[in-house]
Amino acid sequence: MSIPAGATHFRIINAIAAVSDYAYNVVTKVYEPTVPSLDKLSGDAYSDYLSVNALTTVQNVVVSLPGSPTLTASVSVLDAVRIEFYQEVNSNYYVLNQGNVIKIK
Repeated sequence: MSIPAGATHFRIINAIAAVSDYAYNVVTKVYEPTVPSLDKLSGDAYSDYLSVNALTTVQNVVVSLPGSPTLTASVSVLDAVRIEFYQEVNSNYYVLNQGNVIKIK
């Protein structure tokens, strides 16, 4: 992992989104979600601020969809995990403007 210059901490962010299958509606002549109540639901969760200079233990960043809905076979779930880098100044954390996300080489 390449840590940007000036970074003192990082956070792990886990984000999920539910996307319904779509079907063509001959009346409206547009594609519509087959399960509109579940389409585009999303949620995210953040780890604590973790030092870039310390050994990091296993982090569990658990995220769920609002209302904990029951998903059907017509709904897909997308998951994205990212790492953002921060600089701590006087106990405040500031996200780095450039190069603040992990780069996979």
